Parts: sequence; C-alpha cells; structure tokens
Amino acid sequence: MKINNLSRLEKLYWISFAVMLPLSLALRLHQVNSLLEPGTGFYAQRDWTIPALNVLMGLFVLLLVAVSYFSRLKPTPNGLSYIRKPLKSRLVAGASFVFALFLCIDCLICLSFVMNNPAEELLSFTYLMKSGLLPRLLESVMAVPAAAFVVLFGLAHIKGTDCGRQRFLALFPALWLIMRTVFRFTRTYSFVRVSELYFELLALVFLLVFFMAFAQCSSGVNDESQNYWLLPASGFPAAVALVLCFVPRIAAIFMGNAARLTELAPPEPTDLAVALFVVALLKTRLGKGLSQKELAEAKAAK
Repeated sequence: MKINNLSRLEKLYWISFAVMLPLSLALRLHQVNSLLEPGTGFYAQRDWTIPALNVLMGLFVLLLVAVSYFSRLKPTPNGLSYIRKPLKSRLVAGASFVFALFLCIDCLICLSFVMNNPAEELLSFTYLMKSGLLPRLLESVMAVPAAAFVVLFGLAHIKGTDCGRQRFLALFPALWLIMRTVFRFTRTYSFVRVSELYFELLALVFLLVFFMAFAQCSSGVNDESQNYWLLPASGFPAAVALVLCFVPRIAAIFMGNAARLTELAPPEPTDLAVALFVVALLKTRLGKGLSQKELAEAKAAK
C-alpha cells in the first residue's frame, strides 16, 4: 500500500491501526503469559497493564468512531465511500477463500462439540440451551451458507464481476456471528476478573456491526442511509481484538504456558482468518468518494 496515494482520512485509519496493533499485542502477551488464572481465563492478580490496555482500546475505538461518524464517509470527492463497482483483487479473493475454509472447519468443530454428548441429552431442549449445544449447532448450520457467500465474493474479485447480487446470502456471516456470541454467554464469566471472554465478546460485537454494514453496502440496500462510516469504525477495532484473541494464546502454548488457557477458549485460526478478510476488504473496497458526476451516473443506472 503506497501511503502517498491515500487521502488524509485513510492515512489516519491505517496509521492508527499500525500503532495500536503492536502496542496492544505487547500488553496482551504479558497478560496471557503472566496474569491469567490457569484453566479459567480470568485475571489472577491486578496489574497496570489491565487498565492500560482497556484505556488504549477505548481511545482507539473512540477515535475511529468519532472521525468516521463526523466525516460520515459521504460519496463525495472530499470523503470516502464503499466501492461497489466490479473489481479484481487477489488480496480480497485470497482472504475470502481462507475465511471460507475456516468457516467450514468451524462447522465441523461445532458439530463435533454437539455430537460428543449422549443422544438422550440431545433430545432435551433445556439441556441444549444450558450446555450451549443449541447455539453451537446453529453456528455450524449458519457457517455453511456464510462460507458459500464468502466463496462467491472471492470469485467475483477474481473475475472482476458484480458481487452485490447475493443479498440473502450476505446476511449469513452476521447470523453465524450471532450464534457464536450466544454461545459465549453460556460460559462461566466474572465481571470483575474477566479477561479472555472480554476480548472475544469485544471482537464479536464489532464484527456484527461490520458484517451488517458490509451486507448493506455490498448489496446496495438503502444507499441513502450512508452507513459507510460503520465499516472502518467497527472493522479496525474488530481486527485488533481478533488478533488479541489468537496470537497471545498461540504464544502461550509455544512458551510453555498452555495451562493458563481455558479449554473453552483455545486458539482459533478462524479469528485470524476473519481479521485478514476484514483488513483486505477495508484496504480494497474502502476508497475515495465518487465525484458528483459519478454519483449522478450511479443513481441514473438504478
């Protein structure tokens, strides 16, 4: 990416992301390898890095939301917009196929999680809800059409064809995320010492906003709402939170601290795949706004 070719707004996004990612990752690596209670994912002790990371993340989110909202990313030469015209991009295509692959793997993992329970218990709705099996099962179901949409999206970026026709399938990545979020609420948590679950929920919330805005922007539904600003406002924080979920856990395993991780929060490569897709999409599809002539032509084409 040539920084000189970017607008001031784009530079602000990418520079803040490039600064935030290593700083937050360094703090989180220390926390996972030194502060977590073995087997629970909770903080076992107080440390200055806990409020420092929370403040850092809060300032990062506030900066992106404020800048994005007040600029409103209107489709004018002075702002940014979601580029919906057909594009060829190996970056987006590759990220899409990787994301689709791990969606399929996630589907199999969820099914395995469900099937490892006695058949008689699977017939009890109460048990399905309390154990988290129902949202896990629905997560596996939603992963299949979500993967189909992502594959079609990637193919469109290979061929350079329109990728906004799959309006129905575009909803399934968000539905898949909703099921992942519901499953997280079936786990034991602590409001005081919460650690691993906090970053997972943080990533899921921002991803939900991102994929709902992405479904709307990519399909051209309700263009007048000008929700382009939600893409960078939620996408960059989601990418950071996903990296904070995956990389420190992998590092803990290689550093001999695997005992500090909880069984329900293992390193999930899906997190990294989603982060790659989000960053690739923002890099390729978030661009300079349309001129007034181009905007008039786009409206006339409808």
